[in-house]
Amino acid sequence: MTSLAPRQPFALVVRVVIAALVVLVWWYAAKSQDPALSDATADWILVKAVSTDLSPFEDVRILAQELGVPYRSLAKTSEPVLHYRTSGGLLLLSPLMLVDGGKAHVVMGVVGMLCFLWILLVQTPRYCQTPIERLLVPLALASVSAAFIETIYWGAVSSIVGALMISTLIRAPNHSAGVPLAAATALKLYPGLLFVPLLVQRRIAVGVGLAVFAALTATGSALFDLSIANTARLLVQGSSIWLSGLGNVSLASLVGGTWAPSGIFLAAILVGILVITIYSRRRPLAQALALSIPISVLVSPISWASYDIALVPIVIWLWTRRGYPLGRYTAVLWLVFQAAASEISALGAIGAVRVAVVGMKVLVALAIAFAPAQLWEPVQRERELQPTMG
Repeated sequence: MTSLAPRQPFALVVRVVIAALVVLVWWYAAKSQDPALSDATADWILVKAVSTDLSPFEDVRILAQELGVPYRSLAKTSEPVLHYRTSGGLLLLSPLMLVDGGKAHVVMGVVGMLCFLWILLVQTPRYCQTPIERLLVPLALASVSAAFIETIYWGAVSSIVGALMISTLIRAPNHSAGVPLAAATALKLYPGLLFVPLLVQRRIAVGVGLAVFAALTATGSALFDLSIANTARLLVQGSSIWLSGLGNVSLASLVGGTWAPSGIFLAAILVGILVITIYSRRRPLAQALALSIPISVLVSPISWASYDIALVPIVIWLWTRRGYPLGRYTAVLWLVFQAAASEISALGAIGAVRVAVVGMKVLVALAIAFAPAQLWEPVQRERELQPTMG
């Protein structure tokens, strides 16, 4: 007979404390948010625009005026403010039309909060080995994760995308791994790099994922009367525009924003694909997928602080590997930088700070790449670790 009595109350207290903290942070972030500045408002405008025969590739401020919705951009420029989404992404965001434009950020905030809680309260126990880790590690991450705060405050989809990417990692042994990845790639293109290790080791999963992605794209294009070729062209153009943005902390932006041409991000993506392909032939699929997450954020032409939310369970895993010093040190450094990431973003992530943020993502990728392969598997459940009596 297995006894779980001593640990069940502790686990419950941990989950209640973390959930309360996350809800509290979400409440204050949402309460202080101006709906007119929210990414969710921009998403609502795009979806509403395509349903009223307007182009989603126009200046969001002009679209907002035509739709009668207050919208203000942080970009202090007379140039058009563009907010691109794929056809599949617009399809997935179309339920936003069911709510008022001013409430879109609340809806996205609630969904993002639930995704973040799932990451912390469901996934964290898979990698933490002791009760104190189950309390302190997720509590620290929940309290200082700028990725979560950025996501909630700006009404962005990063928490949702992060949860979908992590779900892909968890489903790695199954053919269904391509389904959440297809949805994540439709919302944000950078998760698509995770298809590479699946292509090497789980080709059926790739087929399933690409079929779902194609279905989302085709349905969105037909429903909203958008040309797939024109949409792809405008997405590439939009990425080039944001390549030199001060808040963009991708590797391509760091290099391309100084001396290299805007096409540098295409070269970075090709290098990322090559690295992941070689790695996937030599390491377990789950570890290859884990490495793909920080690399995909690095080689993305646009990488905001909120994208790091997908790294939360990976950093927890690095933290809990006591026999792997590089991983533990990496987790500590990442935690410190995440604590300051909101302020970094507010300052435009310029100079040495911007380099440091990119450097931390590189370090996380290296820590995963050189980790002993057998350490990637999640720890056993408590009931499996308990001695059997009687």
